[in-house]
Amino acid sequence: MTKPRLNPNRSRLLKPEDLFVIDLSIPSFHINTVWNQIYDSSSSGENWTVFANCIEDQGSTIIIVKDKDDNVFGGFASNEWDHKPKFYGDNRSFLFTLRPEINIYKATDINDHYQYFNDQQQSLPNGLGMGGQFDYFGFFISSDFIHGHSKGVSTTYNNPNLSSKQEFELEAVEAWLVKEKERDDRLIDDRKKKQGSVMSRMEDMTFLEMSGIKMYSKDIKAQPNADDDYWKESEFESNY
Repeated sequence: MTKPRLNPNRSRLLKPEDLFVIDLSIPSFHINTVWNQIYDSSSSGENWTVFANCIEDQGSTIIIVKDKDDNVFGGFASNEWDHKPKFYGDNRSFLFTLRPEINIYKATDINDHYQYFNDQQQSLPNGLGMGGQFDYFGFFISSDFIHGHSKGVSTTYNNPNLSSKQEFELEAVEAWLVKEKERDDRLIDDRKKKQGSVMSRMEDMTFLEMSGIKMYSKDIKAQPNADDDYWKESEFESNY
């Protein structure tokens, strides 16, 4: 058995033995020979928005944290990260510690609080979490990207505190894509499709005007649609 390769071939937080242990715990459905780094706080910037954009909707990931006390720990998320005001995911996910010692904490099936990823909320935790309950996660990174907590024992993964203290401060964060989300190439993103049609119309209008035909509709301000406010409100509500 060989350990997976890292792309790029460097990590501030993962040692060769860590790769073996984590890889052995990942279900065969997710096994990949190459782990691609999608976020590193040292090079990508210590910023929640950047971090969230890098990991969202990518696929199965490993999130690794080093705190100010030199503890290294994290979790394997089986499902892609998706902004939701609730827990989701499946029991293939697990938590782990790497330093000061290596331990794996697999799902217990007592509850389904496997993954949580949400922000811009007043009444709910803002950040990334795995296991436990709101404000008592097995593993949590706050959206301020400074603080986090690990409040054991988490019934989801039966893990103790992953850090030496329940409340910790972030020193470094890495995210590795273990298996990319499967996508249907036949499906065209609506935004790209809309952008393409707009560009096509602009090219047609430019050609006609070069031929001496003035396109007056280009200068007429579009009239507001009575449904605009409704759709804006619906879109806003759907994000929360």
